[in-house]
Amino acid sequence: MMFQSFALFPHRTVLQNVEFSLKMRGVSPDDRQRQTWEMLELIGLEELAQRFPRDLSGGQQQRVALGRA
Repeated sequence: MMFQSFALFPHRTVLQNVEFSLKMRGVSPDDRQRQTWEMLELIGLEELAQRFPRDLSGGQQQRVALGRA
């Protein structure tokens, strides 16, 4: 499900936002890190991994939300 407001955590980086759903599903830390970076590459945001949602365009925020879904 995609929310219109993207429902990102403003105090977490792009990396942490994408990683969140994996953490909640109980994925091990090593697998979580690997899968998070794979997703960031897939959505084309690996270079923005350490930025916060407020620093992203609307389209970039939407891709973060998609990566977290």
